[in-house]
Amino acid sequence: MTRSTFTDFKKKALSDPHVRAEYEALSAAYNLRKKLIGLSKKAGLTQEELAKRLHTQKSNISRLESVNSKISPKLSTIEEYAKAVGFKLELDFVPQKTLKVKASQEIRYCFFEEKIQWREEERDRER
Repeated sequence: MTRSTFTDFKKKALSDPHVRAEYEALSAAYNLRKKLIGLSKKAGLTQEELAKRLHTQKSNISRLESVNSKISPKLSTIEEYAKAVGFKLELDFVPQKTLKVKASQEIRYCFFEEKIQWREEERDRER
């Protein structure tokens, strides 16, 4: 019996529309943290050095960069972080994605409210 790889597990899990919806809802927060870490590495700064530039403690930088963190950083904090690593923040908005689950339901992703809204639809309305 062979063990499945993480890639196989992820592919199977994301084939479930409800799991995919949760995954997509969390992607903005994950991508932000991944981007912050990438910027500090590109600037060649450690968390300690970055903390000094931002007049804070290393633990705050660690929490800000952690994908497991439950906090949502303020926009001003992200702007200060970007400036400290030699970048400026640009913000963009994209249309919400809609995933058809079945003919009578659709899931709407609300990235900014970080929740999933369900809306029942009747097949007749689609025609």
